[in-house]
Formats: sequence, C-alpha cells, structure tokens
Amino acid sequence: MRTVPLQRRLLRNLLAVLLPLGLVVTATAMFATRMAAEDMARSLTRQSIKQTSDELELYFASIDRLLGATRDWARSGLLGFDEVDQLRRLMQPLLANEPQVSSFLLADEQGHELMLLQTHQGWRLRQTDPAQPGEARWLAWQGDPAAPATVSVKPTDIDPRQRPWFSGAIKAEGAQGNPQVHWTGPYELMTTGESGITASIASRGPGGERQVVALDVLLLDITRFTRDLALSERGGVIVLDDQAQLIGLPPDPRLSKLDAREQRLPQDRSAGSASDHAWPPLSDAETAFSRADEATQLIRFRSEGKACWGARKPFPLGPEQRLWIEVLVPESELLDGPI
Repeated sequence: MRTVPLQRRLLRNLLAVLLPLGLVVTATAMFATRMAAEDMARSLTRQSIKQTSDELELYFASIDRLLGATRDWARSGLLGFDEVDQLRRLMQPLLANEPQVSSFLLADEQGHELMLLQTHQGWRLRQTDPAQPGEARWLAWQGDPAAPATVSVKPTDIDPRQRPWFSGAIKAEGAQGNPQVHWTGPYELMTTGESGITASIASRGPGGERQVVALDVLLLDITRFTRDLALSERGGVIVLDDQAQLIGLPPDPRLSKLDAREQRLPQDRSAGSASDHAWPPLSDAETAFSRADEATQLIRFRSEGKACWGARKPFPLGPEQRLWIEVLVPESELLDGPI
C-alpha cells in the first residue's frame, strides 16, 4: 500500500478548498460588477430620460401655445383667407421666434387654404381657392412682412381636406365639438419634401364655418434637439413613435450625414424601420425591447460584441399620439473600463 506524502496531501486538500473558493470569489466579483453596472445604468438612464422628457415637454408646449393663439385669431377673424397681408404681419414674427416650426397652415371644409413657409430663400405664402381648382397663388418676399412680394400662379393638386393634419384634427374634435390638438406621425411634407410631424386643431371661423389651423415641425429640427442632449461618447437619446419611426436621432458620427429626407421612415417596418439604420445599438436595442414586455424600462443587450444598457419611457403627445424616449449607453462607459 502506497502512502501519499504529507506535503502532497496538504496541497491537494488546500486546492480542494481554494478552487471552489476562487470560483465563488470570481462569481461574486462578476455579480458585483454586473450589479454595479445595472445600478449605474438605471441611475444614468433615469436621469437622461427625465431630462429628455422635461425638455420635450417644453419643446412641444411652445408649439401648443402658438397653435392656441393662432386658433383664437382665426376664430376672431384676424386670420382670414382674403387677409393675406394681415396674415403676413401677424404670423411671420411668431414663426421667426419659433425656429422649430417650419410652416403655418389654415384651411376650411370648402377647400380654402393658406400656408406660410420660411425657407432659406426667404418667406413664401401659398393661397389655394376651390373656385380656382388646379392652381395655387404664391407670394414670395424677403425680410420685413410688409416688404413687396412677387406673385406667381402654379399648378397644384393639393386638397387640404385630404391631408392627415386636417382629417386628424376634425376627428379629434369629435361629435361633442371639443377640439383637441392632434399630432400626426412622421410623413413627407408635400410642399418641401422634407420629413416632419404636424400639430393641428379644429376651429370655427367668425361665421361659424369649420376650419383647421396647423403647424409643421421638421424631424431634422427635433434631431438637432436630441443630438444636443449629450449623454456619453457612444451613447445617446433617441425618440421614436409607436411604429418605430425615428423622430430624433443621437449624435453618433455614423448618423451625422442623415438629412431630413433620409431620416424619413415609411409605415412599413420591413421597408424602413429603426433597425435599417446604420447605428447597430439602435437596431439591437429595438430587437431586445421587442422581445420584452412593454412595461420593461431597462434592458441589457449586446451590440457589436459589447454589452450595452437601454431604457425607455412613453411620452404622450396629445390624446392619440405617443412617442418613446430611449436612452442607450455602452456598459464599458458606465464602469470606465472594458467588460
């Protein structure tokens, strides 16, 4: 019978104790690291979402206030379809002080429409009259609203009553006649071809005729807003609608070249959802959120081979529309070192 030397027995016994202990220590350390990352992710994303939500409330509240003021003017007769000069005088200073609003529209159920638009070339006003179908009268000027305007007539097939901002506002008024602000989803603005969303509300003219006033907001302007919300070197804040169409983009360099047209996403998610864009954390986060319960507000997922954290929160935009604020950040930035 062979005997095991004492030293070897002691070493074997020591290893029998140390190896499990080492595994426990390693697992404990990994768990502690994971918990620390989760705590930091929860804190950072909660703060970022609150900041974004507060800023968005201020952003859209100014549009609601402007919409309410123009509705009151339309009801009192200050904004009429034959009062082009007065509309220029009243609305141009308001739009000039609200850079997020690209254009103002006033239309009625007979098909009259006025649209005031600020462009890089100056101010433009389009006037359509159902008595002259197939054409629109355009005024163009620069600077002061009282400046002389050049007038031209151009063919058009626009019927304001068929536009989503008009029909949506009429529907939001309901049978009770209680107008509420209606927000469209992202769509291509017919005049400029850019992508935007529109806020509109039903109104009544001084003679009781039903009208709609509306304000267009470019998605590119909302993206400038979200890009200014610096979160981290590779993280960012994203705003989407319920169809995963992008409303506001993060400051990642890979998305820096997106213009207003490229940011547009059609309703068909297979043709252009958030996952089609060249920012892997966004598409990977959308996949992870799609597999989670809608109430889930914090997830851990992998993107480009690295662990990331994402958080989201719904942002009500009127009674019919809802946006989602999402905050995405790599785990390595939370712990200041690779995971």
